[in-house]
Amino acid sequence: MPAHSSADARPAFPIPAISWLTGSEAVVLDFAAGTGRVTQSLVDLDHEVYAVHPVEAPLARLRERLPDVPTAIATVGDIPLPDDSLEVVVWAEPTDELAEALAEFARVLKPGAIVALAWNVPDQRIPWVRRMTAILELPERPPDVAALVADGGLFTDVEAETFAHWQQLDGESLAALALSFPHIARRHAKTRARILRDLATLYDEYERGIDGLRLPYLTHCFRLTCAIPL
Repeated sequence: MPAHSSADARPAFPIPAISWLTGSEAVVLDFAAGTGRVTQSLVDLDHEVYAVHPVEAPLARLRERLPDVPTAIATVGDIPLPDDSLEVVVWAEPTDELAEALAEFARVLKPGAIVALAWNVPDQRIPWVRRMTAILELPERPPDVAALVADGGLFTDVEAETFAHWQQLDGESLAALALSFPHIARRHAKTRARILRDLATLYDEYERGIDGLRLPYLTHCFRLTCAIPL
């Protein structure tokens, strides 16, 4: 098992992407904040930040890193904040519960406020990245956000932007990245071992000197404006 924890294995989100998502100084909820990978950037950008997550263990680590950030347990249907209290909700790499969460986001947001969504997706234009994506069974692109919100009437004006960045990986951190994905971590031990062997073979073929691989990403960002009641 790699020494890297799953919380530390994922790539960061580039600061320009976070800045585009949230705009100027604002009251921001970091939903599904985990250990604070995005929360730290929000604090660095001078936002007033609340961080929530559905389970306690990652929040405990977030509180150690950022003791001044208020935290709470929250699920997609139950955010412990009052109506019309936020200017931005950020969710980095939403799960398939996103559609269910939008109504609760609309409740806690002020009219005209923003839901900010972001996905880090490996750049499929690179041949070895396409192989890695196939081995890990990762999606090649984010979901169709515009279609997701089109029929709900809760949000308008879907804006999109993309930011390029990269993650430095050695053989160990590539394996840790693989095991950070729940659909990989839950596999049978023999299946996980095969996946890690396939990744090790890929790494050996494409490794470039002592610094290892640079895995290129495209960070796909979306801003949804909360509808203003008539």
